[in-house]
Amino acid sequence: MVSKMIISSSLLGCSEEIITIAAVLSGPIYLISGRGIQKESDEAKLRFAAAEGDHVTFLNVYKGFHQSGKSSQWCHKNYVQLPCHVREQLKRSAKRIGLALKSCERVRKAVTAGFFANACHLEAYSHNGKYKTLRGSQEVYIHPSSGYSDPSWLLEAAPHFYQLQQSSHHLTDLP
Repeated sequence: MVSKMIISSSLLGCSEEIITIAAVLSGPIYLISGRGIQKESDEAKLRFAAAEGDHVTFLNVYKGFHQSGKSSQWCHKNYVQLPCHVREQLKRSAKRIGLALKSCERVRKAVTAGFFANACHLEAYSHNGKYKTLRGSQEVYIHPSSGYSDPSWLLEAAPHFYQLQQSSHHLTDLP
């Protein structure tokens, strides 16, 4: 999933952002919280929160860290620990296989390309907000910070995995 996301990001022109997100996913950002600092930690998290979901939130954290000059004081003030060495390794690997490193705002589309198999929908007639995966109908729980994707991105990223049902324009499983 992560490798597909990185390769797709090169085509979409947002590999710089996606490499950052991939680094975070492989060695997570630690948003530190704990007894006695919960309120301050929660306020720090809100400064980076993105309506587009947790992937973009992680990107916002890294951007703040980078803009601070990669300051350890900034990390302490914002209750953050980052896996920066992983990002540099991913950049070197991307360059080695010939991926262009560019920056853009199409981050969510690249994330969708990599994680297309995780797509889900709100179960019809669900009174308790149940979500199920589009393929396999596995019940899943959505994190409150998760974002939404344009369904057409799923078709574009994985036509072999999904097809558009002509009558109702909903994504369905392939036979």
